[in-house]
Amino acid sequence: MVRVGAYMRSVRLALLSLALAVVLVACAPGRPAAEVPRAAAPSAGAATEAPPSPAAPVAIAASHGVTSNLIIWLAQEAGLFARNGVTVDLQAINAQVATKAFVAGQLQGIWVGGAEVLGARAAGTPITIVGIFAPTYNQLMMVHPTIASVADLRGKTIGIITYPSINGVGTIASLRLFGLEAGRDYRIVESGSAGVYQGLATQLLAGNVDAALLPPDVARKVGTEGYVELFDQATLNTSSVSASLAFHSEFLRDQPATVQKIVDSLIEGVRYAHEHRAETQDVLRKYFRVTDPTELDLVYDRLVGQIFAREPYPAVEQFPDTVEAMARDFPEVRSVDLAALIDRRFVDDAVRRGLTRY
Repeated sequence: MVRVGAYMRSVRLALLSLALAVVLVACAPGRPAAEVPRAAAPSAGAATEAPPSPAAPVAIAASHGVTSNLIIWLAQEAGLFARNGVTVDLQAINAQVATKAFVAGQLQGIWVGGAEVLGARAAGTPITIVGIFAPTYNQLMMVHPTIASVADLRGKTIGIITYPSINGVGTIASLRLFGLEAGRDYRIVESGSAGVYQGLATQLLAGNVDAALLPPDVARKVGTEGYVELFDQATLNTSSVSASLAFHSEFLRDQPATVQKIVDSLIEGVRYAHEHRAETQDVLRKYFRVTDPTELDLVYDRLVGQIFAREPYPAVEQFPDTVEAMARDFPEVRSVDLAALIDRRFVDDAVRRGLTRY
């Protein structure tokens, strides 16, 4: 079982043992994009610097294990980064491994959840979030058919991936809204990061847990085995730090115009998803292995209609649940200055230039 304490020890070890950054080669550019209105030039108030060399791509890691990460892969595939004059070396790495690579200096940016960013910051890595593109939990509470209400979860066993995962934080936060507290009203079992959501679904189907929050595509598969949806967390208005983009603070300081181009491209990616259904579903097929036509429609409609933020501002108010969940095993996160962890100026600049008006 993967525990946050062990994970944070590995982060600390990486911080002490690695001091040299590794520049990674660029991956091939995506196919040309369908027509998208070009971004206006960054405002005079935005920081500028000499254009980066085309031979120096920005290395960013993102998983394609969950569909909430779609936008960054869509921006790459549709050529939006290239249209804005920046080359991104987008690498498919899960959040834990990506965070370790980031701490080691092998990446300039990461697309992860709030727990990874908070953990890295608390361990001493200068990291800053510039945008949160999925501020809503994309999860459904799936339960054994004998459970008819949230009240029926009292005394039951709830499965989570890990406490500091998006899934773990969301589970505790959502059940708290209904007056249920972990340890007092229900028992938590961690499935660990191996297999991620599929591993958690396996625990549910095996009867090892009575309920679990799952992404809609995984939840629908569990539903074919007789399990039922108890509630949709996207409707509960619980703030999430999911699909967040973060950079080394030094990179942010030295190359703000490059960061602005990346943020612009991702905001345009949300618009592109709204306006190009077929191309967006192609990316879901290619990277997220969603192939069933009905499932593609369901996933697309939910992501575009409920999950993605048009104005992806990071906010301090999005973090308390994550801090609380992580502090159980890593109390140092309580000392993180959340206001200093986020930088809203890049989204703000894009909004001022009209990129979110459509």
